[in-house]
Amino acid sequence: MAAGRPVLAIWPPSCELAETIHRHETGCVVANGEVAEARRALLYAVRNPLLLDRMGADAARLLKEKSSLAGAVSAYQRPINENKASSSSYATQVRKSPGSTRPGSSAKS
Repeated sequence: MAAGRPVLAIWPPSCELAETIHRHETGCVVANGEVAEARRALLYAVRNPLLLDRMGADAARLLKEKSSLAGAVSAYQRPINENKASSSSYATQVRKSPGSTRPGSSAKS
């Protein structure tokens, strides 16, 4: 993938690598021992060079996003920002709600 080439993975189709290849369309996954399926995948690839180019570019882009420092920071920052946004939204709803109390505190009578 780092070389910008599509992947033909002889791998269990349910593993994380196979799911990543399918999700990001960076190649093809064939289960071990599925010779006819591997042959079909290779013939399809040879007959579709533009598809191979796109898959290779997608593979290089994916690897760059996932393994670069900026990509790693972004991946860690995204859930933090989402958590802040949902916490902020919850706090605003609680403040606007008449007679509401914070979780864990009791309302005074």
